[in-house]
Amino acid sequence: MMSELAFGEKTWDSRLTQLELDIISCGKNSMFEQAMHKCIELLAVSNVQIGSMPLAKAQYSCFVGFGYLIFRGPAFAAQAEFHADAARSIFVNKAADFRENADSNYATSEDGKPPEQTLLLIMLLTHYTLAKARTILKREKEALRSAEASELILNQLLAMEPQFDFTQSHRSCEFTESNADLQVQESHSDAFLELYQGVSSPMLRPGGGFCPSLRDLQIRIRFLMGRCFANQKRNGAAAKCYQHALDFIEQRYGEDCKESIPVYHALAQLAESKDEESNIEEAIHYYRKVYKIALSVADEERSVLNCIEVLLAVHRLSLAYLKSGQSNSSDTEVAEKLLRDTLEWMPTSADEDENVSSIQSQRLAQSENDRLLSLSYRLLQTQLPSETSDTTDNPVSDLKRKLSDLICLIRSTLIKIYSNSRRYEEAAKFLRQNLATQQFLHGLYSPAALVSQKMLLSIAMVAGDLKGAAKKARECLPMEEFTFGRNSKQVSKTREILDYLSGFQACEVTPPPRFK
Repeated sequence: MMSELAFGEKTWDSRLTQLELDIISCGKNSMFEQAMHKCIELLAVSNVQIGSMPLAKAQYSCFVGFGYLIFRGPAFAAQAEFHADAARSIFVNKAADFRENADSNYATSEDGKPPEQTLLLIMLLTHYTLAKARTILKREKEALRSAEASELILNQLLAMEPQFDFTQSHRSCEFTESNADLQVQESHSDAFLELYQGVSSPMLRPGGGFCPSLRDLQIRIRFLMGRCFANQKRNGAAAKCYQHALDFIEQRYGEDCKESIPVYHALAQLAESKDEESNIEEAIHYYRKVYKIALSVADEERSVLNCIEVLLAVHRLSLAYLKSGQSNSSDTEVAEKLLRDTLEWMPTSADEDENVSSIQSQRLAQSENDRLLSLSYRLLQTQLPSETSDTTDNPVSDLKRKLSDLICLIRSTLIKIYSNSRRYEEAAKFLRQNLATQQFLHGLYSPAALVSQKMLLSIAMVAGDLKGAAKKARECLPMEEFTFGRNSKQVSKTREILDYLSGFQACEVTPPPRFK
């Protein structure tokens, strides 16, 4: 039986190799569901065909764990941790045996032993998956231990070959289509194959379409460590890790590149979390860097994802200006102008985006999945209404929904400015636009639409438009009854308001004048 599984035999090797290549192809073409299904199939086939060979089981369990993160997203962090931890346990129990006996085609060298490079790559991807999954699950202490372990392994790999990974000038999160760029990528691909010729598994080769390149992993690990420290309120350690990540990015891609966007976001949020009032200026500095980079990228290549980056930067920058505006009114004016200019900029972007081909849009959407650019994009998950957690089968449609939600968020910030300065007509105008968008995207009785409807009611009352306020109250009532129930506090409050307004109208009381 074992002779049938020898290196070079085609009884199971070709099927596993083809499955790995299919997974890489599905990932590149944004077929994430199919890619994940094939990852699970890969583990099942290896279990049936190879049996209880520990190294193969560790390798494919690791692939399934990492696959959950990049193909299914943060919601599947628990599944990712489960499979990665299974791979880690195998290594803990069988580490000595792996260096003495070869048990898998994918981990066998000419002398019949697993190459050191292959073992280290499996361990690296395993610990990185654990670090990322545990960070998502808010288990920072365990995540830090896994991140530190992955960094030690990464340094061993980098030390094995000094030129490791520097031959790749193309970026892992970009897709180029020109003939010249394709020729450059092909030449780099040849050099990269030579570097990893001892690694037989296509999915295990760094930068080969599944496992990130070593230099990108170096950046991601440092970013994850910074995030863990920040969640533990260890701001000094977090800032140091973020700065290291930024240094690695600038060494690899140059200054003010789009890969630096998530790090500047993180540094700005770190500055905002400090109590000192002077730190808001530091946060504004970082958010302005993000805005300039994101706008430059979007002007060069209009896409849904790039527009999302711009809107997220504008929203965070405007909030920082408003916070600073509490002591300096000119910053509030700057925030208002920035928000209005962005809303005027968006229609052009949306029109041009329709000209992007469907295939290119899908490839751009793939950046959402565990790519460097996605780190800042995922920050908006906490900024949007709860309905946006529902995703569609089409990643491009899902991104466009989130883009529309961010536009509503920009309008909401302007509404706050107008309401505070008693410009109620302008506030009501943007509220009506938000209401139409929210009802179209999320449904007539969605929580986001209900909030906008209730704000329109409040503005009408404050502005003295009692007739309009009564109309808004009658519109709110069935929405709240459907959402919260007929006996809820929200419904009772709206009924009280409606009775109050109806009493004014019945007595023909002259309403107070509008605020100017």
